Amino acid sequence: MGRSRHFHMDHASHSITVNLRSAAPHELELLIDGKEVSRQRLHGSGTYRLTGVLPDEPTHPFHVRVRESRMGFATPTCVIEIDGTELLMQERPVA
Repeated sequence: MGRSRHFHMDHASHSITVNLRSAAPHELELLIDGKEVSRQRLHGSGTYRLTGVLPDEPTHPFHVRVRESRMGFATPTCVIEIDGTELLMQERPVA
């Protein structure tokens, strides 16, 4: 059985979560305030990108990049690009 990884951060009073499922089918999911806004099925290795929008006035579009290492999902990194800044999202423990 594969392992899921979860990355999280709070930004401008919103919760942003990225779930990476390494079990088949491999999927990447983006949630804003607990609601799914984007999902992507993963094929092979590499860097994957999801897009979201924080529902403020004005809205705040952002991108999340998840890169898996050459060892698969053993050490993925998750970076959010928001408001002109790149921030590393911290992995959170699986409940």
